[in-house]
Amino acid sequence: MNSIKKVRLIVFGSIGILAILVFFFGSPNQNLPENNDEQSTHEQMDWDSIAEAINARNNINNRNASGAPQQTVVNGWTTIDWLELISEQLQSLSNQDQSSTSNNVATNNDNRTSLLLLLLVFGACFEWATKDLQLDMTTIKQENLEEAGSIS
Repeated sequence: MNSIKKVRLIVFGSIGILAILVFFFGSPNQNLPENNDEQSTHEQMDWDSIAEAINARNNINNRNASGAPQQTVVNGWTTIDWLELISEQLQSLSNQDQSSTSNNVATNNDNRTSLLLLLLVFGACFEWATKDLQLDMTTIKQENLEEAGSIS
């Protein structure tokens, strides 16, 4: 077995072993942290307490209001408080959606296909580059044998 065949055998064997390792051990990490339900329950309790505080403040201010203009001002304050709570809730939901989307992207990010294609391309390039060398060596051997046969 000549040296080119040995090199080809070693390289293609290595590519095969790497392909098997990539296929079985290159899977994405499934142990990513998931959304914590305890945290969302805690946030819900905070929002409930804020809503109760808004209602309590509204009731106190309405009791102290002595006319339509003052009640209009109190309703404006209450509206502002409710809008602040709603915007905080929406911001929290937006952050949760972004974190769950990034977790889904991370779990669906499977690089095995690209790595296997890279190994395939590397193997094809190596085959293309060494095939001519092997044919040249075979041709040289045949020419040497013909020359040795014609000399004798």
